[in-house]
Amino acid sequence: MTVTVGFVVALVCAAGVGGAAFATTIFLLNRWLRPWLEQRTQALIQASQPKSEANDPDALSPDRARQLLEELHDVAAGLTAHVEEHSVVMDSVNTELEVIAAKDKSGDVAIVLKSIARVVSANRQLKQELSEAQSKIEEQSQEIKSHMSIAMTDPLTGVANRRAFDSEMKRRLSECRRRGSTMSLVMVDVDHFKRFNDTFGHQAGDVVLQGVAGVLQSALREMDIVARYGGEEFAIVLPATELDGSALAADRMRQAVRATEFAVEGIDRPVTVSVGVATLLPGESAEALLRRADESLYASKNAGRDRVHYHDGSNHRPFESAAAIVAAMKKATNEIQPTVPNSTEPATDTPDRRRPGATPVTPAATIKNGLIPREQFDRQLQAGLSEHKRYQTPMAIMVLDIDNIEQLAAKGERAVELVTDTLGKFLRAALRDTDYIAPADNGRYFVHLPVTTLDEAQSPAQRIRRGVEACNILSFQGEPLLFTVSCGVAAPSGTMEFQELVGHAEAALLAAHQAGHNRVYTWDMNGIQAVNNGTDSSAKDAGTTA
Repeated sequence: MTVTVGFVVALVCAAGVGGAAFATTIFLLNRWLRPWLEQRTQALIQASQPKSEANDPDALSPDRARQLLEELHDVAAGLTAHVEEHSVVMDSVNTELEVIAAKDKSGDVAIVLKSIARVVSANRQLKQELSEAQSKIEEQSQEIKSHMSIAMTDPLTGVANRRAFDSEMKRRLSECRRRGSTMSLVMVDVDHFKRFNDTFGHQAGDVVLQGVAGVLQSALREMDIVARYGGEEFAIVLPATELDGSALAADRMRQAVRATEFAVEGIDRPVTVSVGVATLLPGESAEALLRRADESLYASKNAGRDRVHYHDGSNHRPFESAAAIVAAMKKATNEIQPTVPNSTEPATDTPDRRRPGATPVTPAATIKNGLIPREQFDRQLQAGLSEHKRYQTPMAIMVLDIDNIEQLAAKGERAVELVTDTLGKFLRAALRDTDYIAPADNGRYFVHLPVTTLDEAQSPAQRIRRGVEACNILSFQGEPLLFTVSCGVAAPSGTMEFQELVGHAEAALLAAHQAGHNRVYTWDMNGIQAVNNGTDSSAKDAGTTA
C-alpha cells in the first residue's frame, strides 16, 4: 500500500506541475497575448484608412497580417493540445484512486483522493478558461480577417486597392526572379471620365467605375488581379503571361467595356477605355515596368482613345484588335489560293522523329497569324505548370496533327503551305485570346489552355476537329484540298513535370492516330480515353463527340 500511495502522490505532484503550467499559460494569455492582439488589430484598422493616413511605419503589412493569423491559430492549437494532454493524465490518476479507494478504506487514500479532487476541479476551471481564451482568439482572428479585407479592397468598386496592388506586384516580381518566369502589367483608364462626371454628376461616375471594374474582373483569369490604381485608372497584374498574350487579353477587356452600356439617369450610356500593356524585362524593377505600361496607356489616349498600345521594351506600339486579326486571316486565306503553282515538288527525305514512317514537312505558317515560336510556348507552358503546382489553377495542353500530311506533301510544298497556314489561322480564330499556339514540324501544333480543366478542353478540341473536317473552301490544282486533324488532350496532376505532361498529350494523340485518325483522345489518371458522346455518323468521325 505504501508503494501505491507514494506512486499516487508522485502523480499528484506531477499534476500540480501541470496545473501550474496552465496557470502560467493563462496568465501570459491575459497579460501578453490580449494587448498584442489589440495592438495588431488597431494597426489593421489604420491600414484600412486612405493612403495619406496609411503611411504609418507601424501599420501592418498584408504579409505580416497573414503571418499573424497563422500565429494565432498555432497558439490556439497548441493550447488545446496541452490541455487535452493534461486532462488525460488527470483522468488516469482519478480512475486509479477510485480503484484504490474501493479496495482500501484507510485514511491515507482518502487524503490523497481529496487532494486529487481539488486538482481535477482546478483542471476543469483551467479548461474552461482555455476554452474562453480560444474563443477570444478566434474572435480576434475573424476581426483581423475583416480588417484585412477592408485594408486590401477599394470600398467603391470592390476590387483590390492600391495597397493590395503594390503587395501583389512585389510578390509576383520576387516570384519571377526566383523562378525565371515572366508577368505582364495592364493599365486601364476610363476615357473622358471628368467630362462624364461634370455632365452627370459624381454619383453617375461612381456607377461607371463600379461597372468597369466588374467588366474587367469578369474578363480575367482567377490568378489575375485587377486593382483600382487611383481615380478612374485600373491596374491589372497578369502572372505568367508573355507580351502577345497580355496584349490580346487587354484588347479583350477593352472590347468588353465597349460592348457594355451603363445605366445613368435611366439611360444606357456607352463607355470606352484606353489601355497600355508592358511585360517584365530581365532585371527590370516594378517601377520601370509600371512606367512603360503607363507610357503605352498615354499613347492610346493620344492616338484617339479606345485603343490598346503595348511596350516592346524600346517603344510603345499600337495593337491590332483581335477582330482585325481574324479579318486579315480570312483575307490572307483568299489571297493565297490563286498563287499556288501547279507543282508536284516532292518532300525531303529527313526522317520524322515524332511520327515514324511519315514524310517530314516544314510548315509555312511559322510564327505568324498570332502563333508563337515553340521555344516561347515551352516557357509559357512551364510558367503555367508552376502556377498550377502553386495555386492548383487548372490548365490543359492540346497536341494536334494534320492526319493526311503525307498525302498533302505528295501534292507539293505549296499544298502543305496552304493547309498549314489555313489551320494556323483557324486555330487562332477558334481558340481564346489567352490560349497559346505553337506550330511544330510535320503538321503538328501545340496548344496551351490556361485556366481550363480537362473536361473543358474537350469542347474546343472537338470544335476544331469538326470545323476542319467541314472545311471545303480550299482547292489545289483545280481539286478540293481536304484534310482532317487528330487531337490528344492532357491536364497535369500532382507534381507532374513539363516533359511528362507533353508526353501524356502525345500519347493520347498517338491513340487517336491508331484508332483511325480524325478523333480526339484524352489522358488522365485513369488512362487514355476516346471522347465520345454518341455521335458516330461515319467511320471518319467515330470516337468523337458533338
